[in-house]
Amino acid sequence: QLEAIFDKTAEKLEKFGPRDLATTALAFAKIANAVGDMKERHHRGSYAELLNNVLVDKREIIFQFIADTSIPNFAKFDARYLANLAYAYALIGYVPKFDDGLTLFDHVAERSIPLLGKFNSQGLSNTVWAFEKAGASHPILFEKIANLIVGLKQLDDFDPQSFSNILIAYAKAEVSHPALFEKVADHIVALDHLGEFNRQNLANTVWSFEKAGVSHPRLFEKIAGHVV
Repeated sequence: QLEAIFDKTAEKLEKFGPRDLATTALAFAKIANAVGDMKERHHRGSYAELLNNVLVDKREIIFQFIADTSIPNFAKFDARYLANLAYAYALIGYVPKFDDGLTLFDHVAERSIPLLGKFNSQGLSNTVWAFEKAGASHPILFEKIANLIVGLKQLDDFDPQSFSNILIAYAKAEVSHPALFEKVADHIVALDHLGEFNRQNLANTVWSFEKAGVSHPRLFEKIAGHVV
């Protein structure tokens, strides 16, 4: 059935708009990512094995096809669909390349930079997470996103997962921006409590500050107090 769905999708793909292209990529990526984690995929004849053969083993064909169709329509992609598209390709672990020598992530960055003011908190978080996860270095995009966040009056729209994704992306990508870390730390310290932060959020936060070489004793004291 999935093969039939993909074949039908492929027939209509050239008529897809930005929302449909981004949604299709994200849907296939999430399914393939889930299937890749299934132990049952090694069992001959299982559903997991069949899904693995369709979506995981053939992912480069599928996702290159979607990328090739998306590029001519990039001028129509808005902030949300750019973030979703980057997230999908990072999730699947595939970076399409084109004849012009650029990758899909190069094109996403070029299109995203003028639109950064229209990205919501989750879009900013997913974008930097995706670029780092895919190993797609783009210092200019990271610098502009960090500057945008630092310039915000408040960070109430960001949830703990967004903070975690942003901090760990900058730390792992080794993009230095102490002002960003300071801004996020000051916001977290000012919170009444850290009840909405799960253990992974807290661990990623302190790890990111250590990895980035940014000292913020009040943040560490706040998190330590919560843990205790």
